Amino acid sequence: MEGFGAAMTNSAAYIIYNSPIRHQILRDLFGNGDSQLGISYIRLPMGCSDFNALEVYTFNDIPSGQTDFILDHFSIDKDRAFVIPVIKEALLVNPNLKIMATPWSAPAWMKNNRNLNGGDFVDSWNYWHSYAMYFAKCIEAYKAEGINIESLTVQNEPILSRDDYPTMVMTVNQQKAFIRDHLGPLFRQKNIQTKILVFDHNWSDSWFPEQVISDVKVKQYVAGVAWHGYSGRHDTPSYFHEKHEDVGTRPW
Repeated sequence: MEGFGAAMTNSAAYIIYNSPIRHQILRDLFGNGDSQLGISYIRLPMGCSDFNALEVYTFNDIPSGQTDFILDHFSIDKDRAFVIPVIKEALLVNPNLKIMATPWSAPAWMKNNRNLNGGDFVDSWNYWHSYAMYFAKCIEAYKAEGINIESLTVQNEPILSRDDYPTMVMTVNQQKAFIRDHLGPLFRQKNIQTKILVFDHNWSDSWFPEQVISDVKVKQYVAGVAWHGYSGRHDTPSYFHEKHEDVGTRPW
């Protein structure tokens, strides 16, 4: 058991940052005193999620119709307004706090509908290559702020597409190819130690991670499976762990 916590969404960070009792809130949430919650693990959206205080964004937003394969316009500046300050103060309260990053959507220009809501990733090598660099740049940019991204998932709820908030479909074959051919090798090349977790969806759909890690070339890069508890059996993760105890072995 590595920790307990919740998601530090854009809206959560905004409310905490702008509260007149911000320091007390962060002590109560992340402190380890008798009357404090002691949060030790948080999930950090890579830009937008389904709870946003401001207009939805990613770290590589550009005008419609344009592309940016070398990520010249990559920036975490919007997170610097209140997300990063809240995380930094949380780390002061609990220096052992672990952070998992998750995208709800790739940048709109990388998607077939050119929209953060719904749609699919453009299934083409140059797009996947740029998206792997996008993850690496996120980890490096946060590291430059003194914040370590301990783990990440490659897509929140990869079999869900909705038109009313940021989502993106990432099929089993796409997730396999992305990890095997792009993200895993790039992390190895850059010696990025951030753990890669697959799936990030419901217990009821365990067939998805089962198929992803059935590819041993993918499995070598995978540190674990992320689960949601909205549907399915609560003992699915335990069963899955017993069946795949070798998941998490890192090649570097």
